[in-house]
Amino acid sequence: MLHKLSIGAKIVTLPTFETETYLNAVKKYNASVLYIVPALASILGSHPKSNKEYLSSVHTYACAAAPLPEHDIRKVLEKSRPDANFVQMYGLTEVSPLATCIPRGYKKYNNVGFAVSNTKLRIVNSEDQSLGPNEVGELLIHGPQIMKGYRNNPEETKAAITRDGWFRTGDLASIDKDGVVIIRDRIKELIKVKGFQVAPAELEGILKEHPDILDAAVIGVPNAKMGEVPKAFVVIKGGRRKDSDGIKKIVNDKVAAFKRLYDVEFVEYLPRNPSGKILRRVLRENYV
Repeated sequence: MLHKLSIGAKIVTLPTFETETYLNAVKKYNASVLYIVPALASILGSHPKSNKEYLSSVHTYACAAAPLPEHDIRKVLEKSRPDANFVQMYGLTEVSPLATCIPRGYKKYNNVGFAVSNTKLRIVNSEDQSLGPNEVGELLIHGPQIMKGYRNNPEETKAAITRDGWFRTGDLASIDKDGVVIIRDRIKELIKVKGFQVAPAELEGILKEHPDILDAAVIGVPNAKMGEVPKAFVVIKGGRRKDSDGIKKIVNDKVAAFKRLYDVEFVEYLPRNPSGKILRRVLRENYV
């Protein structure tokens, strides 16, 4: 926001979020850039009032907070002007807060783009050995925007920042030969199925492609035989049928056997934090 004020841009804020109020404000003020989170992208892609009449002024959508499936991005763009850009970004509070960004005009939407200026990235395995292109491991960041440390917490600081200044994100990611970053999921939220690791975000992306599903989250639940198994929490669009067997079949036909859903539970909404991230911890506390 400070950057936008410094260049004389107008910033429109709302005290609370309500879909029609938001869309009316976009139209009234001819908003050109929308800063959104995945939950809002889902609303823009599915709400009946979200269309070119309200979104024609928007030339750029900038989304962060959590990985957003390409399917959701394309649903937003279908309701927008033909030349609209959708920019995914990645960062954390500890990196002040940006680390990567998709350039405007870039049409590959399954990633969070390239490292921003003066920033280095690398992927490491559990022994801190650097991995090669397209290999999946923890993303580490080095640059001038890295925090000095957690205030009055030297132990947490030591765990988060290596001796040579690389910040451990705790996120599972890969980087291709051109430097494009794909965020897979939070390492601590991976589901461990019989020694295999399953990323909830992968299954959530498949679920959101279902025409009857408005929102979805996946967590691991205890299983005596498998250790953990994936369970989905699904928000169904109004008036659509709750078909758990059909949903499981669509997902299970697209993934390896160890990634298959074992259960689907229908909920009215998914718990999220203010930045739009799914609170899987709350799902575990309330339903497992």
